[in-house]
Amino acid sequence: MGAMACRVLAMAVLAVAVMGQAKAPAGLAKARQAYNAGQLDAAITAAQDVLKAPALAPAQVSEAAVVLSRAYLDRYRLRSTPADLEGARQALERVSASALPPASRVEFLIAQGLFLYSDGCSDGC
Repeated sequence: MGAMACRVLAMAVLAVAVMGQAKAPAGLAKARQAYNAGQLDAAITAAQDVLKAPALAPAQVSEAAVVLSRAYLDRYRLRSTPADLEGARQALERVSASALPPASRVEFLIAQGLFLYSDGCSDGC
């Protein structure tokens, strides 16, 4: 194979790889920023808005659900409202761990652990 053919093949592979990566919705970045700033209500609203969007890739659904679950769990920790714990459970059910990028998998594992602790800790442990 000549040098030109190798370059063309490399460019084609790169183009397919870039096209295969779905761009994260702006709302997902907004949800993450709100969560990181401790604005839990805004993070929940933004993540819910992302999940309402049509034609999301499985990774986008999963990432938004992870942010949503973490925000619900943090709000549950602050307010002890059972609806927040239920919201976290429902969000975690939407996550496909295999679709998540590595950093989001860590966040997912943290959310699972927090949920299991909180759910089994109804007597104030």
